[in-house]
Amino acid sequence: MLVLTRKTGERLLIADDIEITVVAVRGDQVRLGITAPRDLRIVRAELLDRVRSENVAAARAASFADSPSEQSVAPASSQSLKPPPPAADTKSDCAHKRIHHPTSERRLVRR
Repeated sequence: MLVLTRKTGERLLIADDIEITVVAVRGDQVRLGITAPRDLRIVRAELLDRVRSENVAAARAASFADSPSEQSVAPASSQSLKPPPPAADTKSDCAHKRIHHPTSERRLVRR
């Protein structure tokens, strides 16, 4: 693991197309801004770990329910353990909240 020290406003470049900027430091929290290609999936590791462990627990519960004493219950696939995507609602007022960037990059900064 590479460990670096950065100050607010300083950047870190990964390859040619990923830029991480230290936006703020407050106590033991660091706020980062990430600029990366749109096709690059960026997730917080702790959230991914939690979803994976919940999926494993749900799969175990489903396999327990599928024991021979149960009436023909189909086993749950890993696809069914994921939450369904949000329904497309053309009348929703959320469309104006989307930010469209003219480049193929996105800036992920929460305020």
